[in-house]
Amino acid sequence: MNRRIIISTWILLGGWNQASFGLDVAELTAQMQEQPGPTIIDVRPRHQYTAGHIPGAINIPASLVQHKKLPPLGVVVVYGDGIDPEIARKSTEQLNRLSGIQAEQLEGGMGAWETTGKASTQARGMRPARVRHLSYEDLQRIVASNSQVVLMDLRTDNGEVLSDIKAQFPEAVIVRPDVSGAAPDRNRRRQEMRQNSSRMRAIRRKADRQRLFVLIDDGDGAAEATARRLRGSGIKRIAVLAGGEQILLREGKPGRKVRIVKGDGQ
Repeated sequence: MNRRIIISTWILLGGWNQASFGLDVAELTAQMQEQPGPTIIDVRPRHQYTAGHIPGAINIPASLVQHKKLPPLGVVVVYGDGIDPEIARKSTEQLNRLSGIQAEQLEGGMGAWETTGKASTQARGMRPARVRHLSYEDLQRIVASNSQVVLMDLRTDNGEVLSDIKAQFPEAVIVRPDVSGAAPDRNRRRQEMRQNSSRMRAIRRKADRQRLFVLIDDGDGAAEATARRLRGSGIKRIAVLAGGEQILLREGKPGRKVRIVKGDGQ
């Protein structure tokens, strides 16, 4: 059955305000070929929209959606950055409360659009997009509601007991590239990991490119550097856990916690 017929039937049955449909990039691309095509709304902040967006999309930041007076636009597709789907989901629900609007959410947002190689308005030569930083609470919420999250563990083992990421985020997939070994210091280990393209290829094979990657380091900037390389390889849904290992040690709570050295009661 045609997707729009399904949506219209659901509206007539009075169920639209209780739930919303999501669509993938392929479905959105097909809808954009139709006449009339959907109205595409980008709910990211203005600076992100300006840096690059889906061609034809209009920008209504999520914080303004509920205050915006819109005409009956018909079929609407809403997308965010693809990092925190809750933002786009709430915007979709708010739009569906308006008369004459049938809103759907683009799964994976702008990150999914870029990952599949679709064109955007981003000009050549523009600065690389800033990496989104997540708080511990953000990551807890996203992992709990999204089975497609991959946590990339970039921490180094310098004789200290590292936090158990799997215990804190049991729903997530954990990927740990080899950042230990015979190298005498942390900087050299990081340099070797950056230069070893075969390792990066192995990392990418462990998870679908459409998944959300959250990078966790020691707070030394390795996550941001790795994020830039992954984006260059075509993976666009990337974020960094703010504070890295230090925030894991505290499990998101304020204050300080001493790291345990191996052999001290272990």
